[in-house]
Amino acid sequence: MFGCLIALVMGLVSHDVWALGFSASRISGPGFTARNVVFSGNGYHASGPMYVLIGRLEIFGKVLHHSRLDCTESQWNASRFTCKGRLSLAGHIYSINLYYLFRSHKLNLVLKSHGQQIQLDADLASNWHGQMKFGGIELKLLGSQMPDLPVRMTSGMLGGQVMISGRGKQVSKLDGRLLISALAFSDPGGNHAADNQYAEVSFGISRGQSGLVWRSRIYWKNGEVYFKPVYLRQTGDTLDAKGRYAKGQWQLDSASLFLPQTGTLSVSGQIQLFPLDLKQVDIHSSGIDLKNAWAQFIIPFLPSGSLLSDSTATGHLDLMMHVQEGSPVELHAKLENASLLNSARNFAFNGISVDFPWRADRSELAFFHIDSGHWAKLPFGSIDVPLVTKGMSFSVKKSVIPVLDGQLILRNAKGMKKKNTWQWSVDGVLTPVSMSEVSRIMGWPLMQGQLSGQIPLVTYANHRLDLGGVIKARVFNGDMTIAGLEVTHPFDSHALLHANFDAKRLDLGLMTRAFSFGSIEGLLDARVTSLELYDWHPIYFNARIESSAGNYRRRISQEAVRSITAIGGGGASAAIQRGFLQFFHTFGYSRLGISCLLEAGICHMRGIEDVPGGYVIIAGGGVPSLTVVGHNTNVDWQILVDRLIAATSGKMKPVIR
Repeated sequence: MFGCLIALVMGLVSHDVWALGFSASRISGPGFTARNVVFSGNGYHASGPMYVLIGRLEIFGKVLHHSRLDCTESQWNASRFTCKGRLSLAGHIYSINLYYLFRSHKLNLVLKSHGQQIQLDADLASNWHGQMKFGGIELKLLGSQMPDLPVRMTSGMLGGQVMISGRGKQVSKLDGRLLISALAFSDPGGNHAADNQYAEVSFGISRGQSGLVWRSRIYWKNGEVYFKPVYLRQTGDTLDAKGRYAKGQWQLDSASLFLPQTGTLSVSGQIQLFPLDLKQVDIHSSGIDLKNAWAQFIIPFLPSGSLLSDSTATGHLDLMMHVQEGSPVELHAKLENASLLNSARNFAFNGISVDFPWRADRSELAFFHIDSGHWAKLPFGSIDVPLVTKGMSFSVKKSVIPVLDGQLILRNAKGMKKKNTWQWSVDGVLTPVSMSEVSRIMGWPLMQGQLSGQIPLVTYANHRLDLGGVIKARVFNGDMTIAGLEVTHPFDSHALLHANFDAKRLDLGLMTRAFSFGSIEGLLDARVTSLELYDWHPIYFNARIESSAGNYRRRISQEAVRSITAIGGGGASAAIQRGFLQFFHTFGYSRLGISCLLEAGICHMRGIEDVPGGYVIIAGGGVPSLTVVGHNTNVDWQILVDRLIAATSGKMKPVIR
């Protein structure tokens, strides 16, 4: 626009105009072209009204039609050209005050419209320069003139100044400073938005031997911005960048982003812009505050409900990365005194130290260390993990995790990335852990004995964890196995588990003494087949528990009988020889057993045998005679769970008949 006005003045001078009007098919200059220009006025050495019509005006690629300059007062002679009036441009009307001196080539231009003001002072000699000041420009109005802008500006004001210099028709230097206030924008998809943005933008462009050299700085004083999925509240954020422009390509040589609450990230190398092409890039950061970096730039990219989606982190990170042709080829990360905590998932890792060198083309040895932590309240001690990496693969020969008075030993861990997904495998062993310590720490009733077991090969691929063999464990002096274990999406909230459990000759005395349930002496077999858990809640299984075969002492206490009948909620009854009830605290039994087929939230229950109107849960044996019969065959699963919890805590009343 301003170049066109200058060109019109120079064009009028270049024409020896003495008549009342003239026309020009084309007038051009740096950055603009005007076509079908028509002038009408009183002519040279005259004053009074005049006007200029421009049929088509192109300014830096933007085309405007039917622009008009009306000078209600004008003066044109050998020394000067002046114009006071109005300018119609792109559907907007400005008041104009233009003053040009022919001999000194001095130009002064002032445009005003609805509180907006643009002022241009220029020296248009062969080595020319100019300064433009502006303020009060509505960004919403400015954005409406740029239909290709990917966002829609809904509010904001623009002010600042631009200084430009050059020689002849060539611009040699451009410097500017923009002030943006109360900016708000959004896009139709809701993927990009900003509100109440206050920023200062400074920039410079100069001509070098091989093209243009540019620099810029953006300083965000205040505001909020959302670039899906990252949200930032900006106070003092600063972006510095510099680069070159040659042969039609913009190139970034270096950039530095400073976030006051997080740290500084620096980038250098050969980076082509528009479109982005990372040819040679070095990325550096030092002392990054992991607390803010984790919350702002890691958590938003994690799936909702995943293992780490509600986690917090602390510590400081140093990072170096080298990228070639868009792919990382070298990385070195260091983490000191860090922690990772997730209260919702009930785990924590404290005192994390990491020294992680990595190369795409050769092996490197990395080290991970954790001082202590807990998983589901269960504490663990110091862990050291020596990790061998090469490209997108890793291996750990052995890592020991202290768990109370035992150890979880992981062996032969291997992993690799294929088709953008990770695959890994590991096996291990759990040395004996005291169940009394486990129950104390977990807040469970006191349990005796030890927990130990063998962990066969466990593999993870395509978001699925599979057990390659059978997990064997010792618990309550019996043997337990887990087979057919597979978990789909194990680290998400929609994890789906399938497994089969089998237990042999569990000590009922150890089990029942751990709860306020009463005591049962004997041995128990348990089997759970086709177990399905969704989000770690049961949705289907076929379970059966029954007394083990063989000769052993079989006794049950009055309290245990009451608890069993109470679980039935009126759907179970105990038939006891009433005359002996006051003299005996325990009773003999010959068999006990119960089964549950869980389906659609209903537990379909059976016992060791069917009887009219129900099923036998405990069959009497010895004196006095005892039989417990269940009558409800279909029980709501959640109600059954609530009754079990209440019965094992001694809070339910029995049903004795």
